[in-house]
Amino acid sequence: MNQSIINIVDLPDEILLYILKKLNNFDVLYSLVGVNEKLDRVVCDVSFTRLVDLITIESNQVTDSRNHAILDRFCMEILPRIHDKVESLTLQACFLPCVLRATNYLQLRKLVIINLKFTMALYIFNEKSPFIYVLKQISDLVVTISDEILEKSNMKLLTYIYNRIFGLVTNLKYLDMDSSDTYTSSRSLLTGLPSTTCCSSSIVHLRIKMQNIDDCLYLLDGRLSQLHTLLIILDYIHDPVQISQMPRLHTFHFDIATEYVSINEQQPNPTPDDIRRTFTERGYHVDCYIDYGIYNSGRCHVYSSSFDMERRFPSIRT
Repeated sequence: MNQSIINIVDLPDEILLYILKKLNNFDVLYSLVGVNEKLDRVVCDVSFTRLVDLITIESNQVTDSRNHAILDRFCMEILPRIHDKVESLTLQACFLPCVLRATNYLQLRKLVIINLKFTMALYIFNEKSPFIYVLKQISDLVVTISDEILEKSNMKLLTYIYNRIFGLVTNLKYLDMDSSDTYTSSRSLLTGLPSTTCCSSSIVHLRIKMQNIDDCLYLLDGRLSQLHTLLIILDYIHDPVQISQMPRLHTFHFDIATEYVSINEQQPNPTPDDIRRTFTERGYHVDCYIDYGIYNSGRCHVYSSSFDMERRFPSIRT
């Protein structure tokens, strides 16, 4: 029987696009840009160039010769070819200078920076930054700080970096700032600072990790004049939330997980219904569950009934 052998470049562009879209876009760009004219035309399609994700190169591999060669090829040969089509960049912070220096990204609107250290943040987010033109044009910014927040000086530095981001990235609509570390202090980051700290007249959607509930009140005091949605991650809630102190608040959703506490064996264990009742009596629609641990301890997870979340605690018994 005669067998027909079809070379991949003989396939119609539509079929090639369909096949290549099943693959990682970084791998497609790195492997096929420059191979031949047809593959160049296909892989430089906006389907692969609009969102460029370099996260597959791990930050701890930056000194590895093979990965260094991969990054060099991407920065020197590939990004200059597609620079006018890139709308979103996702990358490890240590690669940021190399990638941003590679070319001008005229259509860049979203920047995702992972594992950003304080030293790099101070270099990037300042008025004399060589990348200030990029910061001025993006509308979406996602940042994850990787340094540990162990000392008071680090908390002040974190607040300073937050404030610089608010002040420098003037066209921001969507801002997501997180830290990979749990804060060791319950002190508010914004207490005692002027209301011009972390202010913006453009941000409409903010997701941010802060210290305690006071930070939430500060962020809702009017310094974010266009804010529509606030998602705030708090490590500490020591005092009851005074909703009356948030006159601009329209809808309030929450997701609260307590620490483990000791349970008195002589008293009946609280049930989920008991906990739900304390919220419903105050007008909140919630659901909850209790996770009983060893040594007569337990913790509670209570959240707005409309809250979209995944249950994070294993071995749940109610």
